[in-house]
Amino acid sequence: MLLERFLKPDDPSLARRADHATRLVVSACLMGLHDLSVELLDKSRTLIAEDHSFESLVGAMELLIGLHVSREPLEARHLAGLDRMAIAAFHRACYLIPELAATPESEEDAVIDALCTLSQAILSLGDLPEHRELRWSRLKLLANAPNANPVVQGAAVGMLFGDGEFDADELLKHLRGSLHGTSGGEEGGTGFLRGLLRTARSVLWQLPECVDMLHELLRDWDEDRFVKQLPLLRFAFASLTPRECDQLAKIVADRSGLTPFTIPRFDNWTEQDILTAARINRLTIESLERDGLL
Repeated sequence: MLLERFLKPDDPSLARRADHATRLVVSACLMGLHDLSVELLDKSRTLIAEDHSFESLVGAMELLIGLHVSREPLEARHLAGLDRMAIAAFHRACYLIPELAATPESEEDAVIDALCTLSQAILSLGDLPEHRELRWSRLKLLANAPNANPVVQGAAVGMLFGDGEFDADELLKHLRGSLHGTSGGEEGGTGFLRGLLRTARSVLWQLPECVDMLHELLRDWDEDRFVKQLPLLRFAFASLTPRECDQLAKIVADRSGLTPFTIPRFDNWTEQDILTAARINRLTIESLERDGLL
């Protein structure tokens, strides 16, 4: 039955995906179907050499690494060469990275997740110098590709910066070009920023020039342009944690010359004072709602 699921899945395209085949190998091991797992692994090996889907190859690599490090509990000692297959999937996925420049909008998040997985999963097998050099060289082609998807391109620049392959000047050059370029308009600039913050949001406090650049851009926009781009800007900063949002707000306030707002503290309130304050707060909210101000 498991083999039939591979040969005739509900979605015929799955039969050509390396991650689908590798997932079935895992399922066979979990069910103790070890003879079938060998056969499915051979099919996975063939598909890794033929698959043209970046996400599929990264998914297969991650599953193979999981199998490799979990052979004892899964009783998968009979499956040989799992690490070599994972590295083969890694190599093929890396060679496909420049093609991610053509990523459609609907696949942006999945592609960025796969890019992050590619960098993290290989650490389990040892991120050797040749692995890093291959990944970096392909990411640089994506980062410098003309007319590329700006979200994916921003993610590539962020990854290269995080790995130390792009210095601050190189990152700022790409960010400035995306924010002020004409090919993608304002949407291209905010898209690049979203991708950048998905993979290297620390640039906001590591590189104050980033905040200055964004401040200048927002200052130069008229109200109509700002309102139009506001949802995309909110989307770009959505990956920040509350603590990071607070940290960024302090940086913006400091560089804008604003006086920090200090929340008043009252240490001598009684229980009755707190109950009264809560009642006043509730009555105020009800009044604002009646007047249509909330």
